[in-house]
Amino acid sequence: MGRDYTKYKVSGLGENLNKRQLVFEIVKDYVEKNKPSFEELTNIFKDEIQGSKGFIKKAAKVKDAKRFNTKMPLKIKFGVEVVVSNQWGKDNLAVFINHVKGLGYKVESVGGEVSIDQNSASGSVSEVTKTPEISDEIKALINEAGPYEMDEILSQILGREEHEIECIDFLPFLKEILKNGSFCGAALSESYFGEAEQIEFCNDTMRDIITEADDESDGYGTVKEYQAVWSDLLKLASESVDSENFETHMHIAKCIDEDICPFENLDEMRALSDKHFKIASKIADSFEEIHEVITYCLDAENYSNNTLAEVCIKRGLKMADSFRHFSRLCFRGDVQIAKGEDFTTALNECKKCLAAEDFDPEFYSIEISALNNSLANKGMNKLQIPEYNIDSLMKMKLPEQLTPEWDTNWGSFVTIRLLNSPDLETDGFHISLSLGTGHILGQDKERTSSNPDYNWFNDEALLYQYNLEEYASSANIKIFDSSNMLVCEAIWHSAYEDCDEGELPDGLSEDKFNEIFNGKWFSALYHHIKQNITHDGLDNAANTNQSSQHLSVDIELRKDNQELICTIKNFDVNREDSEVKNMYDALLYNFDSGDMTTLITYHLFEDFIREIYHEFLTNSHPSDDEYGTTIEDVQKDNFDWWEFAPHLVVTRIGEIDLNPIANFDVDDENILKKCCEMLDINEEDKDRCEDYVDDYMSDARFSVDQDLFKEVIAEL
Repeated sequence: MGRDYTKYKVSGLGENLNKRQLVFEIVKDYVEKNKPSFEELTNIFKDEIQGSKGFIKKAAKVKDAKRFNTKMPLKIKFGVEVVVSNQWGKDNLAVFINHVKGLGYKVESVGGEVSIDQNSASGSVSEVTKTPEISDEIKALINEAGPYEMDEILSQILGREEHEIECIDFLPFLKEILKNGSFCGAALSESYFGEAEQIEFCNDTMRDIITEADDESDGYGTVKEYQAVWSDLLKLASESVDSENFETHMHIAKCIDEDICPFENLDEMRALSDKHFKIASKIADSFEEIHEVITYCLDAENYSNNTLAEVCIKRGLKMADSFRHFSRLCFRGDVQIAKGEDFTTALNECKKCLAAEDFDPEFYSIEISALNNSLANKGMNKLQIPEYNIDSLMKMKLPEQLTPEWDTNWGSFVTIRLLNSPDLETDGFHISLSLGTGHILGQDKERTSSNPDYNWFNDEALLYQYNLEEYASSANIKIFDSSNMLVCEAIWHSAYEDCDEGELPDGLSEDKFNEIFNGKWFSALYHHIKQNITHDGLDNAANTNQSSQHLSVDIELRKDNQELICTIKNFDVNREDSEVKNMYDALLYNFDSGDMTTLITYHLFEDFIREIYHEFLTNSHPSDDEYGTTIEDVQKDNFDWWEFAPHLVVTRIGEIDLNPIANFDVDDENILKKCCEMLDINEEDKDRCEDYVDDYMSDARFSVDQDLFKEVIAEL
């Protein structure tokens, strides 16, 4: 039989690509260049191109991981991770290549079918006809290798590139691995590639081979052929194993639950599984191990053994020592595990855990919610959980304009996780709300931090500049009931996308969810907390006066060499629809150079620039240099805009004096000290203060728009 070793090259993406690499590299390139949403991406690369298995899936939703490149997820719009199918043969690849031509990708093939030894491509389980001679260096590699290093080793033995090695290339070597614990005559490492790992490796390899055969991939035989191979290997493993290693016996027994059973005769497989599940149940020495046997005895697709399950449940009741353990003996989803007296015992132990003084319901919230849901679905009474007490927490009253129309039947508490600006090392922060009482919740009053962000956001918090007015990055939203038990965990990307845990509560439709949980509300909550973050009367913070009802700024017009041209003083920026006031109030209590740059560049100058130009032209104060450039010079036709590069510098906004930064002098100790305080520069970095100032001045600098400036002159 001929194996299709055709390789492909795509200009700018790579050469000698196999089928899977070709598809992946093109999809990856498309994602990087176009940054599509999931809907946009799947409209371009439709499932029909791949066939029955699907083309692109959300990483969190993949159920059949072996059919997708889960090791290399791609991040698309809103931070969603997707994976690409790895199921490609000659026919569907031809459809793909024809499709991507329309996207501008030119694919060229390199090489073609290669004839290879049938011994490495047939269903035969026989050992290698002639063991390849290997060097001492390769023997040393095998002696120390783990399963994941075998592709590289086999590529050296066969004289191929590593990406050319496929699962079927290992077929002639599997019997040696199980029978002798060696590979090409070299002993495998007991530490990294012991008996359990050897059986797991053979199972994984045969699973992949059967998957390829089921997909009718080029160069592979039939599923029936490989079932015979796999069953012979499992029989060999069963006869050879003599250890009391739990994982070894489970790797043999669990094959009963494969999508395509290793045995054509299921009764044979059941007998083999029965033997090794019983051994595993006897040598299990932890709750997790005994629970794994129980799960397969009751919930495997092709196997059940209620008698063994009952024995294991009784052992599990003796091994269990936590609410999590006892609850897992009650239900798995809606499947009841223990029965009769054993169920009553497990449930009573759960109740004892809940009643213990040191029990933390919040830590076990997911398990408690799951157990209560299962009990309710079976018509049984739920566990009674005390209501969550927020008296010990810091609280900030939600202002009326930020209080949503909320039905407490949906839940009492909400936690919203938002993403930070890339300027911070931490990924995100949390906003916790008690919608039942109308509060923003902070830390426990006895565990407060000197950093107010940690008290209210549970971490450093800084929204990205493009999220300040209307948050548009991804968010995670959890809804909890009055006992602080999780109701659902929703994924949000500009709108509701899906629930990772649970389901939206009854009555809370997706439309209503999107009406409440929107980007403007997230940003407004962030600014409100930042604004009130250091108030002492936090419960009344919603009604406190903002720092000033009238906000003004001082702005200088400078040349490129920082020489002053003129200044405007007390320019009023109190516009209702402007974000300047909200951002200023937050900065007054918690100055941040990045937020200040955003306020100046993206709000102050963008919202008021025409009025600012008008103020400079009609009401500015000249510099003290009688020979310097004046505003009148700037208005002349022969003014050299290129040479002087006039720009605006804010020196004061409200009560925040920016002069120490705007007029930095490294030799002035007083100014140096003020700059270090404002820019949060510690003593160790004091010598680099000038660099920090330069960065700020560069970011906050706003060049005068020559055309708009002349328009304003013409309007005078």
